Amino acid sequence: MIHRKLGTKGPEVSAIGLGTMGMSDFYGPADRSESIATIHAALDAGITLLDTGDFYGMGHNEMLIDEALRGRDRSSVVISVKFGALRDPVGNWLGYDGRPAAVKSFLAYSLRRLGTDYIDIYRPSRLDPAVPIEETVGAIADMVKAGYVRHIGLSEVGADTIARGGARLSRQRASLPRRKSRCESCAGGKAASHRPDHPGLGGAGRHRLGREAGQRHRAARRRQATRPSHRGSRRARRETLP
Repeated sequence: MIHRKLGTKGPEVSAIGLGTMGMSDFYGPADRSESIATIHAALDAGITLLDTGDFYGMGHNEMLIDEALRGRDRSSVVISVKFGALRDPVGNWLGYDGRPAAVKSFLAYSLRRLGTDYIDIYRPSRLDPAVPIEETVGAIADMVKAGYVRHIGLSEVGADTIARGGARLSRQRASLPRRKSRCESCAGGKAASHRPDHPGLGGAGRHRLGREAGQRHRAARRRQATRPSHRGSRRARRETLP
């Protein structure tokens, strides 16, 4: 199975992933045993990426994945979860919620339904027009720092939104104190010092756009660094960033 890296610092996953939405919603009745057997067959074939959403079957899909992964090595599977979509009891769509408090609440329920203490990729399913992407991404970054999320993704967005989200993470990362990694960066019994990473904005299919947006952002910062500093210019420089 071919593997690909998501983003510049994101996880390495199988080039083919398994979307599990149809096992819980939208395409008519699904058979539980057949669905679990399908997940097992995919993993046995070398697929490492499972894509789900907390609103697929109102949480049913996450619980199905939990059942399918029992007894298997959790670290061998990358689980990507979309969140934020609001539905009523009969399944109608009510909009999207990207508020920081809602992000953390959605995550808490997903962790419980998936039976895991972390989610590999966490991403809003759509933009919430009432909430700046910087606030939504910042809330996920808080959960990365707390250890509940490994990587941040975005879904159904353009390059400008990816750039804004990436800029927000760059500012937040720059403000974090350096700390010791607990296990993933350990080598030869020595832990490497690093800052928590927020890689792969854009997720599968969008890592190229995220990389290009990041390059434009860094180029703009280098150009601005050569300009003389004076009072009142900080806001002007910030507004020129992509």
